This record gives sequence, structure tokens and C-alpha cells, in this order.
Amino acid sequence: GQDFDDRLASHHYNPAIPDPEYARHVQTAAEKAKCALSSTDEAWIDSKELEAGELVTLEEFEDLCGDLFLKIRELVSEVLADAEIPNSDVDTILLVGGSSRIPKVQRIVSDFFHGKQFQKINNPDVAVVVGAAVHAAVLTGVNSEIIKNLRLRDALPVSLGFVGGGGLMNPRLKRNQPLPAKKTGTFTITNPSLRLVTLFEGNRKMALQNNKHIEFTLSDMPSVPGDRRQVDITLDVDANGMLSAYATD
Repeated sequence: GQDFDDRLASHHYNPAIPDPEYARHVQTAAEKAKCALSSTDEAWIDSKELEAGELVTLEEFEDLCGDLFLKIRELVSEVLADAEIPNSDVDTILLVGGSSRIPKVQRIVSDFFHGKQFQKINNPDVAVVVGAAVHAAVLTGVNSEIIKNLRLRDALPVSLGFVGGGGLMNPRLKRNQPLPAKKTGTFTITNPSLRLVTLFEGNRKMALQNNKHIEFTLSDMPSVPGDRRQVDITLDVDANGMLSAYATD
């Protein structure tokens, strides 16, 4: 939702007015206009704090945010690919979040699933909050008929891995893997006296394009013939998302 707000605000923003308060009022007015365009064909980016307003139509809004709408298809495709599920196998589509009210978002999702109808909830803005409350209730053992048969598990939001051949990301724990998760991999150490190991997090193809998560040093390793030693490095993420990394010779 913030991306749509920013796009509308930047379209209306007057750079000749370098006032932070003015920018804040434009941002607020843009958000209100975006919300209005979910139920009408035109809206004003305007407020009493702004000297002049601007009328924006639903068609203009959709053109202005065209690239953002394209990303929706890309993200849905990535989710299904990660889950190894074709869109034809999806039984139910539930739209949540404030932006699910935007007509273009609804059309994109429906078209992606070949016209399949989606379900709505009364207040999509609070879906994440409700989910967090349910998760908290499960974790704290609340006795309720509503949640007694629920089983919630977190998953890794991004992959964790090391630099592989050609600088490629070599993921050891892949994103969307249910937690807790643990994986051990064998690495060849060519300098037994000192070895810096860098763990990356991210989903990009090249390791250096991802975020550097942690670095640790393997040291005081006795020499072996040929100065090549096999070391097992274990990544262990618990149910709370806390990562432990350790190596054994």
C-alpha cells in the first residue's frame, strides 16, 4: 500500500516547496485518494493544508502504478513456484490487506487464476493483526475452541547460504522452509590455519547480491597433508527464528 501512496504523492508533489510539512500533507492526501479510488472512478488529492488540489481518475492511477501492479503477478508466481504448486491446484483465494480493495489488484489476481473467484473478509486491514493474535494464543496455550485444532509454523523468509562456484549463492536452508530447520554441509578448507566463512541471506542468484548475515572464523586447525580439510558447518534455526552456526572437524 505504501508504494501506491508514494507513487501518487510523487506525482502531485511540487519540488518548488521544500517543506517537510507540505510533503507530509501530500502523502496523507495521496493515501486518502487511493482509498477513495477503490470505490469511485475519481478522487481529489487535496486537504485544507494544501493550496491547490489535483483530480486523479482511476484510469490515471492504474497507469501511474502500472509497474507496481505487474509485480503482483511476479510475486504470486514466485510463491507458487516455491511451494511447487500450479495455480490450477489452488482451491481458495483469500485477499487480505488494505490494498486488496483496489479493483486492479482484484482483477490481476482473478485473471492469474483464470477467472477464479476470490474470498474477502470484512476488514482486510487487520488480517495480519488477527493472525498475530491467533499465533500468540497458540504459543501461550490459550484454551479456546477456535484455535484448539490450529497448528502454526513459521518459515524462513529468505534463504541462508554461502558463496558457491562462480560466485553463485549456494543455499543451505532455503526460503519458506518450515521452522525449526537444521542443515549440515561439508566444506573443503584449503588453509587450515585461518578461514573466514561468510553466511549470506537472500534470494538472489549471486551470493554477493544478497545480504551478508554473519561472518565467523575457523582457526587453530591442525595441518593435514595437502592442506585440505573437510569441515562440517551446521546451520540451525529454532522455532523462534534464532540462528546458530557451528563447525566440526
